[in-house]
Formats: sequence, structure tokens, C-alpha cells
Amino acid sequence: MTSDGDASLADLAARIAAIEASSTAKVPGPRARSADDTAAAGRGAVQVGVGDLPGGEARTQAELDAARAAASGEPVGASGGLGGAASGGDGEPALPERDVDDVRGPSLVSLEGQLAHDEALGVAPDGSSLEAAAAAAQRPKRKKKEPKAELAFADAAPHQRAIDLAYKLVSRREHTVKQVRDKLAAKACEPAAIDEAIAELGRYGFIDDERYAKLFAEDKRRLQGWGARRIRMKLTQDGISRDLLDRLFADDEEALDAPSELEVALALLHRKQPDLSDVKVKSRMAGMLARRGIASSVVFQAIRQHERGED
Repeated sequence: MTSDGDASLADLAARIAAIEASSTAKVPGPRARSADDTAAAGRGAVQVGVGDLPGGEARTQAELDAARAAASGEPVGASGGLGGAASGGDGEPALPERDVDDVRGPSLVSLEGQLAHDEALGVAPDGSSLEAAAAAAQRPKRKKKEPKAELAFADAAPHQRAIDLAYKLVSRREHTVKQVRDKLAAKACEPAAIDEAIAELGRYGFIDDERYAKLFAEDKRRLQGWGARRIRMKLTQDGISRDLLDRLFADDEEALDAPSELEVALALLHRKQPDLSDVKVKSRMAGMLARRGIASSVVFQAIRQHERGED
């Protein structure tokens, strides 16, 4: 009985060898796979002809592999067999090695998959190293500088706000009453609060129209050579009353600690040294002195004295 089984196995191995030999002889080289071959390979139903194996029925590739393994005495799925997979240690199949790019498939379609993949590779979402990102997170942050506290004028009472603003104005330079009133009104202060602020400034001597007019006239006369007419016009715009201006320029300007109009005009002609023999030059010099606010009578007097050399 055993001899009959061995004979049948030997006969089966011979038939398989004959089939493989005939297939090798018919197909000398590789050929392109047809659509039918591709479909058959995808279904796992590559078959041999009827009658090629005992029984006369069609055989699948798996059955051929089983028959070949039985004929050779090797277990099914051993290394080197058709359709077999290499096994790893402990009887478990060994997984093939894959590159990192091989896993960029369906698992990276979603945002969660992408983040998990980058985290596995040690890459932060911004492309930097996770270690560097962790070190930056542990680094102490600098404290932001707090803005300097400013005077909250808007939170004070209306009259106190006006007083504070008025003191701030007069601390920079001299102001007239009109200038302070106009600037407080521009800051949306109430009229009653403005009156109270001006009264307090006047009570403590921080605002004085007469002092302002005298200092302004002396500076403009001494530094810029202005005449009385131009000085009076500018002080009137600043809110100085006419009565105060009349007192300031009365008695040949004795109240002013500054040169007179004639002295200023003679100093200008002496500095420029014009040729007054030329009528056009004389006319131009007279116009220059008049634009500075010097009275016309003083202008002609200065020109005559300069021609005579009395400057």
C-alpha cells in the first residue's frame, strides 16, 4: 500500500515537471500581460488545462503549489515555494520592511493622521523639531512692559480738570487770559469751570495780561526789530485790551525796557549799508522798515540821519 502511494506521488511529480517543461519551451521570454491575465491574477484563479493533472479537472495555483510541495516533501508555504511567505521567529510571519513614504496612504488623508505621522517622525506641525519646540516652550517668557500711568484728567471733576489743564498750559510759557480760555474750551471744558480755573491762576500770579504784553513787546523790539504798530496788532489778536496797550506805549515807550523805533531803524540801515543815493534802493529800505511796523515818520527820519551819517 505504501509502495502504491509512493508510485502515485512520483507519477504526479513527473506530470508536474512535464507541464512546467512544456510551458517553459512554449514561452521563451517574458511577454506583456494581457487584460485577461491581469483579471485572472487578481482573482487568484490561474488555472492549468483540463487533463493536465489526475482527475481531469481544472486546478488553481494554490492546488498546484500543494501538489508540488507534497511531491518534494516540503511543507506548504516554505521558503522558495510558489505563493509562500517567509516566516519570522516564533512561527509568526515576518512583515516586510517599508519606507516612511510607504505609509503616506489613507492614514494621511485626515488631519489627525498627518499629525500622528509627523509626531511619530519627531516633527512639529510647523516643520521644526519637536525637541526644539519643547525647549522653546520651557524657556521663560519675557514680561511685557506695562504702560506708564498718565494723568486721568477725564476722571476728575469738571472744575478740577479745567484747573489741571490750565496749570499745565502756563507751566510751559506765558499765556494771556484769552489764550487760556480758548485752549480750555477746545478741551471741552465747561464755561463755569474755565472761569474758575482762570480766577485761580490769576489769584496766584500764574497769569497776567500786562506782564505778558510787556515781555512780548520787549522781546519783539529787541530781537526782531518790530515797531509799535506791529506789536500792538499781534497783542490785540492775543486778547490784550486797548487800554493796556495805550499805557504800554505811552510817553515815548518809557514803560518798555527796549530800544526805541528810531534806534532800531538806524541799526538796521547801518547793518545793511544801502546806497541811498539810488531812489530804488531808498524806496526798498523804506518798505522794509515799514513792514516791521515802524511808523512812517520814524522811517523817513532814520533815512535822513543815515544819509547825513548820523547813525
